[in-house]
This record gives sequence, structure tokens and C-alpha cells, in this order.
Amino acid sequence: MPETPRMANDAGAGLDRLMEKAAQLRAVGKTWAEVAEAVGRSETTVCHWPLNHAAKWNALLVKAIDDTLGTYEQEALLVAREALRSKEDRIAGARMLLEHARKLRGERLKIGGDGGGPLNILITEAKKPEEGDT
Repeated sequence: MPETPRMANDAGAGLDRLMEKAAQLRAVGKTWAEVAEAVGRSETTVCHWPLNHAAKWNALLVKAIDDTLGTYEQEALLVAREALRSKEDRIAGARMLLEHARKLRGERLKIGGDGGGPLNILITEAKKPEEGDT
């Protein structure tokens, strides 16, 4: 099969950039269809990157998950600090962020690494609503 311009582009640094963006989007919960649209490739192509380029994909996804978790943890800590001063619906928002962080940590464990982080205790506690909370 003759090489097309797209195939040539995908073979080098261009593919690395596309896969990095795809990994970032997957880490924040985007679907393969949304990823495909964002990087200008077919859904079939992008959903096969983890299989066809496993080592590269896993490294990019681990970094994207770590970056996303860091952002979530910082935001959740800010909300938690504010919630200490004012008990509003912000607690529910912090719990949602922490729950998603817990899910991402589980994905991180599947890929490799310890999945640890400074909020592991808070993530566990976020699943236990205080009496009177809904």
C-alpha cells in the first residue's frame, strides 16, 4: 500500500503531538469520538493508538492522568479550604472532583505506578457523606 501524506505525518513527531493531545482529552473524560474530532483523525484511528503504540500511549496517558489529578487535587483542596469556612454546595463539588480523581487513580494503577497522591485519604472520605449532608 503506498504511503499517503497523512500516513507520513502520523509516522513522526506529528503523531506524537496528536497522541499527546488525545491522551490529555481522554484523561479529562472525552470520548473517542470527541478525541477524533479534536485531533482531526477518524475514531477508528485514534481508538487503536493504545493498541498500535502501547508503550508511547501508556507513557502519554500516565502523564496526562498525573497532570489532571494534580489539577483536580489543587482545586479540591481550595474548595475544601473554603468549605471549612462556609458549608455550602461546594462540598458536593469537591466530592465530585475527588471521586473522579479516585477513578483516574484506578486507571493509573492499571497502566503502571502506585496511583498515590496527597488526597488518597480525602478521596476515601469523600465517599462517606457526613450526617445531614445530601
